Amino acid sequence: MEEDNSYTTYIYANPDRKWLDAAFNQYRENVKYEKYGKVQQSMVMQMVYWKTLPNLKGTLFYSFTSVQERGKKFHFCPFYMVNERPVAIDSHIITKYYYSFKKREEITDRDLEFYYGPTIKIDPDVKRSIPSNPQEEVNRLFRIDMETAINTAVSIEFALSENYEKSPPVIYIIFETAALASKTYGLFLRRFSSYKCSAEIRRDRKGLAIKVRETEELFAESKPLNYSKDNYENFKNSDQANNRIVLAFGFKDGGQPVIVHTDNPYIPFVITNCLFRGRLN
Repeated sequence: MEEDNSYTTYIYANPDRKWLDAAFNQYRENVKYEKYGKVQQSMVMQMVYWKTLPNLKGTLFYSFTSVQERGKKFHFCPFYMVNERPVAIDSHIITKYYYSFKKREEITDRDLEFYYGPTIKIDPDVKRSIPSNPQEEVNRLFRIDMETAINTAVSIEFALSENYEKSPPVIYIIFETAALASKTYGLFLRRFSSYKCSAEIRRDRKGLAIKVRETEELFAESKPLNYSKDNYENFKNSDQANNRIVLAFGFKDGGQPVIVHTDNPYIPFVITNCLFRGRLN
């Protein structure tokens, strides 16, 4: 919602959608003999569409935002006008359950919408600078949020699996409260692609620091955390440490780590490779 009672609507694809990995992997499998010896580069191009319109009583947008509950099913579809009445193109209907609705003053530089749209009228003498790559700027700011969250952790623990075929080993990042653990877990799931991340665990005089990386630009690193030397050495020297590992976020209850969940069923966050670095002098 803009300050003059108009509204700007944005349409763009979710950059974190999970089916992208499946699509790239399927294509790679289909052409692995046709393009033997070549390395496929996976690239996604995204467009952002937006338009500012008046928000008047009697319009469909005003009616929609007045009655539509968050999380409830609705249809997203194009239409055309006949005698000033909308006619939906039924063959192009998409079922949706979520939409975001914010006032302009609630938009921050961590939102993609901040970089597209009408000039903000909070200070007419100050012009916003739009970066050449808005998504890169959003990634940078989101990384700050992730590092701020992970730096509220207090310790790190390791658990080997009794049956690796059924369940992989676990690295627990422990927080003081379930709320802090849930916030960090949610940020990681939202921004990182599970099974595509690696981790680096570095030991120094102050403790163990963990750095989770997806790309050179997208990573999160903790401060040195408390740990048990025997627990760490036993895990690091195990063959399981060279395979897939679940990275879990939790808190202590009765001395035992408890993994946090979101509102959805628990989704394990998996790292495919973990590098252990020794003491820094």
